[in-house]
Amino acid sequence: MVKIFCAVLGMMMLATAALALGVGDQAPAVKVKKWAHGKGGNPAKADGKTVYVVEFWATWCGPCLTTIPHLNEFHDKYRGQGVIIMGITSEDLATVKKFMKTTPMKYNVGIDDQRATNAAYMKGIRGIPHAFVINRKGKVVWHGHPMSGLERILEQVVAGTFDPKKAKQVATLKNQFIALARQQKFEEMLTILNQIAKLDPGDPQNHNYKIELMKHMKKDAKDIAASYRTWRKACAKNASGLAEIANVILKESEPAFYDIELALLVARKAVKLTRGTDEAAIITLIMVYQELCCFDKAKAILKQGIAVRKRKSLKSPKLLKIRKFLNKIALVRKKLGQKP
Repeated sequence: MVKIFCAVLGMMMLATAALALGVGDQAPAVKVKKWAHGKGGNPAKADGKTVYVVEFWATWCGPCLTTIPHLNEFHDKYRGQGVIIMGITSEDLATVKKFMKTTPMKYNVGIDDQRATNAAYMKGIRGIPHAFVINRKGKVVWHGHPMSGLERILEQVVAGTFDPKKAKQVATLKNQFIALARQQKFEEMLTILNQIAKLDPGDPQNHNYKIELMKHMKKDAKDIAASYRTWRKACAKNASGLAEIANVILKESEPAFYDIELALLVARKAVKLTRGTDEAAIITLIMVYQELCCFDKAKAILKQGIAVRKRKSLKSPKLLKIRKFLNKIALVRKKLGQKP
């Protein structure tokens, strides 16, 4: 548990370090030497119509590869709604072109011009992938790991429901949280997380941080269980938030917090919300079924997921790998005289 808490705290500290850009700042220009795909755009020149996602990545970065299918799906979903997604890398054009032959990238992919764009956006940020969302007024409204809130914020910005004032308040509270973390003032840290939850109850990452902090502080198990219920309620319509609950439970090492029934419930809901098209949600449900030794159900949801995504012309590289794994398990069980 201590390792998980330290990892969570470390991620939050990285996300709120002293940065060149903050929420509400004017977006810098994107300076590209050459476009490997598409032609991008310029967030620095707001036109009142275009929302930008500027993501920094590299071909050698494992976590970056995980985000690519999701960015492809965001591109398909929002390209007709004035959203331009740009993946910016400092690698050479030949390397990126070769990579894209085996890993399709539907959105704009640009080669940074002498790392000028990186310098303007990424100062104070130590890791990739890292994405920035710029609203129609050319203001930075969010930044962070693409798998930790990008979809939720993008939906709000496109729909016009995003509250920049509230986002600024949340950013200020996160900075206070980090200051308290360095002093190991855990009770005050918990108070800050509760304040953030009131401002932005649908942020799954904040719920995760709170639960890990409560575990670290050895809070009563009933209070932690109540926080899980609050998380579930707040993310009732957020598939990625629900899937994150299941993933946190699956990694739990202490029996008191290992609520596999809740993990199954939220994982099923995540797949239902995405109509069986989201690969990450499908994988989470498969993992829960495997944990329960329900291999037949795991195979069924896997087969369904591949079929649904195929109908929508979506590739499923991870699902295909899992299918091979489950087929091997089936062979072993058959040899042992068990039902495959």
